[in-house]
Amino acid sequence: MTKTFAFAALAAFSALTIAPGASAQDSHEMAHSGPSATVVFADLNLQSDAGVELLDSRIRAAAQRVCGRAEPNALFGGPVRQCLRETIASVQQTRNTVIAAARSEDGTRLAYTSFSVQRSS
Repeated sequence: MTKTFAFAALAAFSALTIAPGASAQDSHEMAHSGPSATVVFADLNLQSDAGVELLDSRIRAAAQRVCGRAEPNALFGGPVRQCLRETIASVQQTRNTVIAAARSEDGTRLAYTSFSVQRSS
């Protein structure tokens, strides 16, 4: 079960993560899909609520790196805020899988310790 879960999770999120051996075509496609930022979670205790809060903070920071910071003025900040919402939403399944694996009682461990956040819009 552990190996199956880790393999399925890795396969499901292959679009979010480039392995060191990724092909030139994969790199080219990712380069044209917009900016990205890496969220590292290997150092977090995701069994605790505090660790999950730190993960969420890192996801928000990564989204801000790829979308920019929203201006207080709604006229100019609207597109940035929309990008932030969509970008954060796009990694929620990854986030939830990482947390579920950390909290698994069967010793499930993922084969990766970070994931990429890419601009959604």
